[in-house]
Amino acid sequence: SKNIAGLILLSPANFNLNEKDIIQACQKGDTNAQRKLVEKYAPMLLTICRRYVNQSNDAKDVLQETFIKIFKHINTYDPEKGKLEPWLRKIAVNTSLKHYQKQKLFYYRNDELKYDQGIEPEVYSKLSEDELIKIIRTLPDGYREVFNFFV
Repeated sequence: SKNIAGLILLSPANFNLNEKDIIQACQKGDTNAQRKLVEKYAPMLLTICRRYVNQSNDAKDVLQETFIKIFKHINTYDPEKGKLEPWLRKIAVNTSLKHYQKQKLFYYRNDELKYDQGIEPEVYSKLSEDELIKIIRTLPDGYREVFNFFV
């Protein structure tokens, strides 16, 4: 097992159900299926939350709130209308934005965005996810939100 965002996750060997079965079991309130859904999607959703939320602990809180909303509304998910992952992503983004709006007022100041012309563009392709997130976090709040909308 491994630990993602403070959650204890079981090893992939414990995945016996396919996505459709997991969703149907979650819709029936099966806690094992809910655990499997968390195990499968927590890393991706945490990455989304981290793009919008500055503090790592806040991102974990937003992730937890995201899963609460997912399980509260899992009965509204219709696979005929679209795939599960985009539905989950939308909930994560909306939850992150709601958190962001509670924490900060939007402001835009032209003098806050600085471009370091000493860094060559090919350097950006060599950045790790964590390094890129740290750079994004240095953007002023308004610019960071606009950036996240387009990425």
